[in-house]
Amino acid sequence: MKRLIWLDSLRGIAIILMIIFHLTWDLVQFNYIELNIKSDFMLSFRVVIVGLFLFSVGISLQISYKIFNKFKFIKRVALLSIYSLLISIGSYIMYPNNWIYFGIIHMILISTFISVWFVNRKYLALIGSFVVTIPYIFYNINFMFIKEFFSQFIIHLPRVSYDMAPLFPYMGFVLFGIYVYNISKVQVFDIKKSKVTNILSYLGKHSMIIYLIHQPILFGVFLSLANG
Repeated sequence: MKRLIWLDSLRGIAIILMIIFHLTWDLVQFNYIELNIKSDFMLSFRVVIVGLFLFSVGISLQISYKIFNKFKFIKRVALLSIYSLLISIGSYIMYPNNWIYFGIIHMILISTFISVWFVNRKYLALIGSFVVTIPYIFYNINFMFIKEFFSQFIIHLPRVSYDMAPLFPYMGFVLFGIYVYNISKVQVFDIKKSKVTNILSYLGKHSMIIYLIHQPILFGVFLSLANG
């Protein structure tokens, strides 16, 4: 299947923004700059990054499973499960009190199962997108009380987890991606190649591996500088 330059470029933009965000986070953690990482601006910046990733995930799922392929589905789930496990183990080693148990990759894994029921059902996808995002937008309801219940009474998860990407409202971005692909002409639309799009699409094609290694590399560099 031919890759769409615009879709890879969109992922590439998200990757660049994510690296900027995590670089800023590391600079704050190692006291190179003073910045409120939990400010409205930084939190909104993160929502944009995660939203871009998950919107592109929705489009990719619609493309991949327009005609369902059981082998491709199992392969995708297996890889995402391995990546999620690696992230959880790695983050537990680095941040035992704030380890990642439901980050962006975990969210993509769960959304893969859910989205199968929305592929080729554009209006159902649109309704689902509204259902999981509107309560958050207007009433700041993110259903984190479900996490709190599990944290306190069942499996004792940490109260604060890095890279948290709860199903509500982030599943809405995935479903909206499915809807947009179905109602627009992006199926045939693409952009011309240029130096910029070549760089962005390259990053987008390798977004998973970049996501997995960029923060350990950044953190390792800052840790070496701090101990040097």
